[in-house]
Amino acid sequence: MKEEKQAILSVNNVVMDFKIGGKSILSKKKTLRALNDITFDLYKGEALAIVGESGCGKSTICRVAMRFYNPTSGTMTFENNDIHKLKARDLKYYRQKVQMIFQDPFSSLNPLHNIYYHLERPLKLYHPSDKVTMKKQMDEYLTLVGLVPPEEQGSKNPHQLSGGQRQRAYLARILSVGAEVIFADEPTSMLDVSIRLGILNLMNKLKKENNKSFIYITHDIATARYFADRIIVLYAGHMVEWGDVNKVIVNPKG
Repeated sequence: MKEEKQAILSVNNVVMDFKIGGKSILSKKKTLRALNDITFDLYKGEALAIVGESGCGKSTICRVAMRFYNPTSGTMTFENNDIHKLKARDLKYYRQKVQMIFQDPFSSLNPLHNIYYHLERPLKLYHPSDKVTMKKQMDEYLTLVGLVPPEEQGSKNPHQLSGGQRQRAYLARILSVGAEVIFADEPTSMLDVSIRLGILNLMNKLKKENNKSFIYITHDIATARYFADRIIVLYAGHMVEWGDVNKVIVNPKG
């Protein structure tokens, strides 16, 4: 009997409304529905792409998952726990296991500190150890993401790295936290075309060899097909198509 896959992250009938307008006496507040009945599961070691035009709600899903917003209705669960009802201890665990890569690698890292500093802080918080062990761990993460030699790259400040190298450094940081689910919000859109493939290959390696799960937010169908296993197409906050990435792209319903 084939074992049924267990979802690590589940989104169930999520609706997200925003109040807009109402700044003057004569105008009334209106409701903008950014997400409407969003439902999907993410499995261990899987990449799920969410694609759509600008303003369709892709990044709003990330912000709800990061607890920037509470959904108007519906639930998001991580390991069967409602993420918007977590207590302090469980919330720390969630923030350790679910991390986000931001679109802009130039603003994701503190320019005043070197890369070692960015890795040392989460290690001290989540995986405290002696200095020798911590240095070894930092070098292992830098090597894993392709920043070699680690002693040289770890000693650099962010302005001394290229955009692609900064994204690699940020990936090393979230891996050092202990991330299992990674929300990647257009992580290659601000990089040169020649560098994008390297970042996608790195994420693919982390998915296949380290069993990391990805929610890949993009408007680029080509990169979604290259990296993702399944795909969701959003339009105006609605899921209009979903399924195996090749089947949806090769034989779209629309």
